Amino acid sequence: MTWTRQRCQVAVITLATEALMPSCAPEITSLSPRRPRRASVRRNAVGLLAICIEIRPANAAMKTMPNKTDRNDARALAHIMRTGWYRQVHVKSRQSRLWRSLLVARRTVLNEMHAIENVVRAILREGGIKLGTPARAAFAGRVREFASDDPLVLPLVMPLLAIPSTMLEQLTG
Repeated sequence: MTWTRQRCQVAVITLATEALMPSCAPEITSLSPRRPRRASVRRNAVGLLAICIEIRPANAAMKTMPNKTDRNDARALAHIMRTGWYRQVHVKSRQSRLWRSLLVARRTVLNEMHAIENVVRAILREGGIKLGTPARAAFAGRVREFASDDPLVLPLVMPLLAIPSTMLEQLTG
Protein backbone atom coordinates (compact mmCIF):
# COMPACT_ATOMS: atom_id res chain seq x y z
CA MET A 1 0.00 0.00 0.00
CA THR A 2 1.29 3.45 -0.83
CA TRP A 3 -0.16 6.65 0.55
CA THR A 4 -0.42 10.21 -0.68
CA ARG A 5 -2.61 12.97 0.69
CA GLN A 6 -5.24 12.60 -2.01
CA ARG A 7 -5.36 8.85 -2.65
CA CYS A 8 -3.75 5.52 -1.92
CA GLN A 9 -2.93 2.40 -3.92
CA VAL A 10 -3.41 -1.02 -2.40
CA ALA A 11 -1.83 -4.15 -3.82
CA VAL A 12 -3.32 -7.37 -2.46
CA ILE A 13 -1.16 -10.45 -2.91
CA THR A 14 -1.96 -14.11 -2.64
CA LEU A 15 0.39 -17.06 -2.95
CA ALA A 16 0.20 -17.10 -6.74
CA THR A 17 -1.07 -13.74 -7.96
CA GLU A 18 -1.40 -10.12 -7.10
CA ALA A 19 -4.35 -7.85 -7.59
CA LEU A 20 -4.02 -4.11 -7.83
CA MET A 21 -7.04 -2.41 -6.36
CA PRO A 22 -8.20 0.91 -7.82
CA SER A 23 -7.25 4.17 -6.15
CA CYS A 24 -9.03 4.72 -2.90
CA ALA A 25 -9.47 7.60 -0.51
CA PRO A 26 -6.80 7.80 2.21
CA GLU A 27 -9.47 7.87 4.93
CA ILE A 28 -9.33 4.06 4.98
CA THR A 29 -7.89 3.39 8.41
CA SER A 30 -8.65 -0.31 8.50
CA LEU A 31 -5.37 -0.97 6.67
CA SER A 32 -3.44 1.37 8.91
CA PRO A 33 -1.29 -0.27 11.63
CA ARG A 34 -2.74 1.74 14.53
CA ARG A 35 -4.16 -0.98 16.77
CA PRO A 36 -1.63 -3.77 17.18
CA ARG A 37 -2.58 -7.38 17.76
CA ARG A 38 1.01 -8.57 17.78
CA ALA A 39 4.34 -6.85 17.34
CA SER A 40 4.51 -6.40 13.57
CA VAL A 41 1.92 -8.71 11.98
CA ARG A 42 -1.70 -7.60 12.08
CA ARG A 43 -5.02 -8.39 10.49
CA ASN A 44 -7.09 -5.45 9.42
CA ALA A 45 -10.87 -5.12 9.45
CA VAL A 46 -11.14 -6.84 6.07
CA GLY A 47 -9.13 -9.80 7.37
CA LEU A 48 -6.05 -9.19 5.23
CA LEU A 49 -2.63 -9.72 6.78
CA ALA A 50 -0.68 -6.48 7.24
CA ILE A 51 3.07 -6.73 7.91
CA CYS A 52 5.23 -3.74 8.82
CA ILE A 53 8.52 -3.94 6.91
CA GLU A 54 11.83 -2.13 7.08
CA ILE A 55 11.81 0.72 4.61
CA ARG A 56 15.47 0.99 3.56
CA PRO A 57 15.77 -2.38 1.78
CA ALA A 58 12.35 -1.87 0.19
CA ASN A 59 13.36 1.59 -1.00
CA ALA A 60 16.61 0.22 -2.43
CA ALA A 61 14.68 -2.46 -4.33
CA MET A 62 12.23 0.10 -5.68
CA LYS A 63 14.87 2.65 -6.80
CA THR A 64 15.46 0.82 -10.07
CA MET A 65 11.87 1.32 -11.25
CA PRO A 66 11.72 3.74 -14.19
CA ASN A 67 8.24 5.14 -13.46
CA LYS A 68 7.65 6.19 -9.88
CA THR A 69 3.89 6.22 -9.41
CA ASP A 70 1.69 5.12 -6.54
CA ARG A 71 0.39 2.27 -8.66
CA ASN A 72 3.89 1.00 -9.47
CA ASP A 73 5.00 1.44 -5.85
CA ALA A 74 2.08 -0.70 -4.67
CA ARG A 75 2.89 -3.32 -7.28
CA ALA A 76 6.60 -3.32 -6.27
CA LEU A 77 5.74 -3.67 -2.58
CA ALA A 78 3.44 -6.56 -3.43
CA HIS A 79 6.27 -8.22 -5.35
CA ILE A 80 8.68 -7.68 -2.42
CA MET A 81 6.18 -9.30 -0.05
CA ARG A 82 5.50 -12.23 -2.37
CA THR A 83 9.20 -13.01 -2.92
CA GLY A 84 10.12 -12.51 0.74
CA TRP A 85 12.70 -9.74 0.18
CA TYR A 86 11.74 -7.89 3.31
CA ARG A 87 12.52 -7.77 7.00
CA GLN A 88 9.76 -7.38 9.52
CA VAL A 89 10.12 -4.59 12.04
CA HIS A 90 8.73 -4.42 15.52
CA VAL A 91 6.11 -1.73 16.05
CA LYS A 92 5.99 -0.51 19.60
CA SER A 93 2.67 -0.38 21.38
CA ARG A 94 0.93 2.92 22.05
CA GLN A 95 1.55 2.55 25.79
CA SER A 96 5.27 2.07 25.15
CA ARG A 97 5.39 5.21 23.00
CA LEU A 98 3.55 7.17 25.71
CA TRP A 99 6.03 6.02 28.37
CA ARG A 100 8.88 7.08 26.09
CA SER A 101 7.26 10.50 25.62
CA LEU A 102 6.94 10.88 29.38
CA LEU A 103 10.63 10.08 29.84
CA VAL A 104 11.61 12.57 27.14
CA ALA A 105 9.48 15.28 28.78
CA ARG A 106 11.04 14.56 32.17
CA ARG A 107 14.57 14.66 30.73
CA THR A 108 13.76 17.98 29.00
CA VAL A 109 12.60 19.54 32.26
CA LEU A 110 15.70 18.32 34.10
CA ASN A 111 18.00 19.61 31.34
CA GLU A 112 16.35 23.04 31.47
CA MET A 113 16.66 23.13 35.26
CA HIS A 114 20.35 22.32 34.92
CA ALA A 115 20.78 25.06 32.30
CA ILE A 116 19.13 27.64 34.56
CA GLU A 117 21.34 26.58 37.46
CA ASN A 118 24.38 27.10 35.23
CA VAL A 119 23.16 30.61 34.36
CA VAL A 120 22.81 31.39 38.07
CA ARG A 121 26.35 30.08 38.67
CA ALA A 122 27.67 32.30 35.85
CA ILE A 123 25.95 35.39 37.30
CA LEU A 124 27.40 34.64 40.73
CA ARG A 125 30.85 34.09 39.23
CA GLU A 126 30.64 37.53 37.56
CA GLY A 127 29.97 38.96 41.02
CA GLY A 128 33.03 37.16 42.38
CA ILE A 129 31.06 34.46 44.21
CA LYS A 130 32.08 30.84 43.78
CA LEU A 131 29.17 28.56 44.68
CA GLY A 132 30.70 25.08 44.72
CA THR A 133 28.56 21.98 44.11
CA PRO A 134 25.53 21.93 46.40
CA ALA A 135 22.80 19.33 45.99
CA ARG A 136 19.80 20.31 43.85
CA ALA A 137 17.58 20.63 46.94
CA ALA A 138 20.10 22.93 48.69
CA PHE A 139 20.96 24.96 45.58
CA ALA A 140 18.48 27.81 46.09
CA GLY A 141 19.36 28.20 49.77
CA ARG A 142 23.09 28.34 49.03
CA VAL A 143 22.56 30.91 46.28
CA ARG A 144 20.41 33.11 48.55
CA GLU A 145 23.02 32.81 51.31
CA PHE A 146 25.92 33.88 49.07
CA ALA A 147 24.02 36.45 46.97
CA SER A 148 22.42 38.24 49.95
CA ASP A 149 25.68 40.16 50.50
CA ASP A 150 25.66 41.69 46.99
CA PRO A 151 22.69 44.03 46.27
CA LEU A 152 23.44 44.07 42.51
CA VAL A 153 23.49 40.28 42.05
CA LEU A 154 20.47 39.43 44.21
CA PRO A 155 17.79 40.99 41.91
CA LEU A 156 19.27 39.11 38.95
CA VAL A 157 19.33 35.74 40.66
CA MET A 158 16.02 35.69 42.55
CA PRO A 159 13.70 35.41 39.49
CA LEU A 160 15.91 32.66 38.09
CA LEU A 161 15.68 30.71 41.35
CA ALA A 162 11.88 30.68 41.13
CA ILE A 163 11.95 28.90 37.76
CA PRO A 164 13.66 25.61 38.80
CA SER A 165 11.58 25.37 41.98
CA THR A 166 8.38 25.74 39.94
CA MET A 167 9.63 23.22 37.37
CA LEU A 168 10.55 20.73 40.09
CA GLU A 169 7.15 21.21 41.75
CA GLN A 170 5.37 20.56 38.43
CA LEU A 171 7.57 17.55 37.70
CA THR A 172 6.93 15.84 41.04
CA GLY A 173 3.33 16.95 41.48
